[in-house]
Amino acid sequence: MELINTLPEDLVNEIYQYLNYEILYKTNLSYFNEFYIDHLKNMLFFEKGTKLNIRKTKCYFDKIFEKDNLFIFNHAFKFCFPYFQKIKKWKFKNKIYPTFLFFIEERTIKFNSHSCRKSIKDIYHENEYTKKRHKKIKIKSNRWSN
Repeated sequence: MELINTLPEDLVNEIYQYLNYEILYKTNLSYFNEFYIDHLKNMLFFEKGTKLNIRKTKCYFDKIFEKDNLFIFNHAFKFCFPYFQKIKKWKFKNKIYPTFLFFIEERTIKFNSHSCRKSIKDIYHENEYTKKRHKKIKIKSNRWSN
């Protein structure tokens, strides 16, 4: 994208008309706000667009947590929040989480993503979402002992 600044402005305007939104949302804030939700829908949902692909979603949020990228996390989490509320009894590595939101919050702790964790609490407060703290994360052990 740096080389595009050396081209004449008329030519740049012509090139932008043919760029895909997958590229445009990365160029500036106005395109990001316009096209990022479409990018999330194509990336995180199955073909029909109604059911969330949890494996892709988990990997995507893990990448965000690794970099502690608060800006992208806020947009993605606010978009996915209603879908996350619907997912009950999420199982991952011999643990059973009461909701997917518990799982996401534990991932922020694992990756030391403090800003994302604080943002989760703020979004909970905005949406008046209260978690049942008395529920514990169950650990499923399949070891046999004699």
